[in-house]
Parts: sequence; C-alpha cells; structure tokens
Amino acid sequence: MTRLTRLAFALALVLVLGALMGACGSSSKKSSSAPKANTQEDALAKAHARTAATEIEACYVDQAAYTGCEPSQAGVTATTTDTSYKLVAQSKSGNSFVLAKDANGAVSRTCTTTGNGGCPAAGSW
Repeated sequence: MTRLTRLAFALALVLVLGALMGACGSSSKKSSSAPKANTQEDALAKAHARTAATEIEACYVDQAAYTGCEPSQAGVTATTTDTSYKLVAQSKSGNSFVLAKDANGAVSRTCTTTGNGGCPAAGSW
C-alpha cells in the first residue's frame, strides 16, 4: 500500500467515524418545544411566588401583620390577613402556583394543573 493510499484510507475512516459520531444521540422523533417552554414559564412563576413571599415577610416585619402587604412581582396576587397570606402566581402556560402561609406558620406550595409543565403530579411544588 502506498503512502497516498494509506492517507486516503485514513481520511475515509475519519469521515465515516465522524458521520457515525455526529448521528450519535440523535432521534428520529421531533420534540416539541411546548413542554419545555411551559416548564420554563412555570419555573419563572414559581420564582415570582417565592420572591413575593420574601416581600410579604419583609412587610410583616415592618407592620407586625400581613394585612396590607402586597407583592411587586408581575403576575402574582395576594390575599392577606393579620396572621396569614396566600400568593397566587399565574404562569403564561396556564398553571397557577400557590404559596400560602397559615396562622400557625405552616407553608404550603400547590399548583392547579397537576402533572403538567412544572406542576408535579402530586400537585405540590
């Protein structure tokens, strides 16, 4: 085998291996970007709910009551009493994420569309 033949063979081998490696991990199924987008929108809504809870808690420190405390986060609504609050963060995906603190100090995090996007099947995040 001449040097030129060996070089051509090596080059062909590299090209074949590159083509095989390039196809590695690919799928013939087309994935939809909607579930990923929903999960991202839901993650943002959860972050807004957590930030709003921090704001409400800071307000409580100043007022010694949750009544009148309002979140500044877009898409988050609050229902407050002197000793409790309920925050609802609406995701663009349609999911609603609820972060609530009762009068005993117990915190719960629930969502409305269980098993969809960033809302686990158990309905608690």
